Order: sequence, then structure tokens, then C-alpha cells
Amino acid sequence: RRSRPERRRRPMPYESGANLGGWLVQENWLLPNVLLFRLGPADIRDNQEWDYIQRMCQRGIDAVGSMRRHWASYLGEDDSYDLLTASEPPPMLRRLRSAGVTRLRIPVGYWAFEPPVL
Repeated sequence: RRSRPERRRRPMPYESGANLGGWLVQENWLLPNVLLFRLGPADIRDNQEWDYIQRMCQRGIDAVGSMRRHWASYLGEDDSYDLLTASEPPPMLRRLRSAGVTRLRIPVGYWAFEPPVL
């Protein structure tokens, strides 16, 4: 029998990832402290972003303004951070980078690309 030449295996590069769920897609299980997510039936399908926005509108809350504030400030230390006017990377991303994170998962809802069916 002939022996096979030994193959040298290259070490796989290590990637460290983080999930930014809750930023562009709000789900009740990711944001348990938001009361308006908890006002629907116990079924999870009635407690998602769409329902949250409807509940804000029913209560006279500016849903669009509220969502824009959330999107702009989510990556900051507090609500005063505004991603759209910032001159430096967001604090959350700097912390993730310093912790060795090399990959980010950013969930985006389908409704960002096509209108929802009403």
C-alpha cells in the first residue's frame, strides 16, 4: 500500500460575532421592558413590531417619531446619541470591537424592501 502524503491543515480563522437584533426589527422577546409589546394576547404573533406601532397610533403616540428615535439612539449609550448626526462610531460598536467582535448580524424586516400587505 502506498501511503498518502500528509496534508497540512491551515488553521481556520476565528470569527467572533454579535447580533444587533432589536435595532431595526423590534420583537417583544428582545425588548421585554417595552410595555406596548405586552398588551396583546399571549400569542407571540400578536406582539411584534407591527402590533407595537398600531398600539402607539391608537394611543396618539407619534409612532414614526418614536421608531426614528429608537433607530437613531439604539447603538448609543442613551437616548441622547443620534446615529444620523454622529461624527464618531456608536459606543456600542466601539465596545463590540474592543471585545474582539469581527462580524455583526443585523436583522432587517422584509417591510424595509416591500410594503406590508394590509
